[in-house]
Amino acid sequence: WTVCDSVYQRALQIDSLNSLVNNNYAYSLSEREERLDDALKMVQVAVDADSDNTSYLDTIGWVYYKLGNYSEAKNYLEKAIEIGGEKSVMLDHLGDVMFKLGEIQKAKSLWQKAFDLDRTNVSLKSKIEKGEI
Repeated sequence: WTVCDSVYQRALQIDSLNSLVNNNYAYSLSEREERLDDALKMVQVAVDADSDNTSYLDTIGWVYYKLGNYSEAKNYLEKAIEIGGEKSVMLDHLGDVMFKLGEIQKAKSLWQKAFDLDRTNVSLKSKIEKGEI
């Protein structure tokens, strides 16, 4: 991850407002649960540049999720799905948010929809079988 992060950091030195780099670096950090406050700042740059980009909306929702701000996460993920349609990863993310908000049946339904779109996702299959994250 050190090499990967150094490449992102170098790219941001060249163009600190590059939406794609900011988004992708933020998502990478969020997946590793590292520097989440920095990740939020980075993805906000991307969302500010293109507020209808579903990848950016998914990322900011996921960063908010990792920060424990489930209501903000829900808002962004629902907007991503509304604009871009149902994509497996977005439904999966929203399912996790709904689970954390205590809406277990909604979470299970979202995970099932996500799995129906990507039957290779073993993590989703496990969530459905266990009924939890």
